[in-house]
Amino acid sequence: MNMKKIPDWILKDPIAHRGLHSGDERIPENSLSAFKEAALNGFPIELDIHLLKDKQVVVFHDDGLNRVCGVDIEISTLTSSELQAYRLFTSGEKIPLLKEVLEVVDGRVPLLIELKDSKLNKGIHEPLMTLLNAYEGKFAIQSFDPSLVEWFVLNEPHILRGQLSGSYEDDELDAALKHAYRNYNFNHLSKPDFIAHEVEDLAQNAQILKFKAREIPILAWTVRSHMQAKEASAFCDNIIFESFLP
Repeated sequence: MNMKKIPDWILKDPIAHRGLHSGDERIPENSLSAFKEAALNGFPIELDIHLLKDKQVVVFHDDGLNRVCGVDIEISTLTSSELQAYRLFTSGEKIPLLKEVLEVVDGRVPLLIELKDSKLNKGIHEPLMTLLNAYEGKFAIQSFDPSLVEWFVLNEPHILRGQLSGSYEDDELDAALKHAYRNYNFNHLSKPDFIAHEVEDLAQNAQILKFKAREIPILAWTVRSHMQAKEASAFCDNIIFESFLP
């Protein structure tokens, strides 16, 4: 592991999962209003990014628009102009580009940027860095995909980077790959500065105690109650939260 000085916001400040959203159309997840709410309340923001067809970076969680927009379209097949036709849930809010989010947040709170694990996102680094190099706020990156994190090791080693993992119970990967991802077998590639692990799997994962023994920072995702936060505190330094105010 390539250890950097870890900023306090990673270690201590609860991070709002997909912004400070309401869980429905009132303040949709990964929306400009959710990011404004987080910034107003002083919470760092976790958000997800994909690469659009025209190489613009978009803030959106899923590979497809089914759950959030009700249409059977893959996000990677759209251009930024085509994206304007869709709204988040039944709200009037559009799917934001990362450049719009950076303008809205404007350095008021740090950003934890997740590069989504998709073969179509392999070219996301250059357009992402074009935006981040011009941004004066604090940020870190993370991904479930060790190869997406490894790019920063090789090209932008000064950027704070995290390796995401969890139980992988619901993933359609073969058993050997699930075991490798869950047990961080590819950390020699991603060389993470911190770990972000599924909260329900913290107590069951032997690697977490090993990371703690080595004083590697651990974030728990996604924490949804005060009780869950309290239980997770024995295993992690900080939480990525939603559905309550920590």
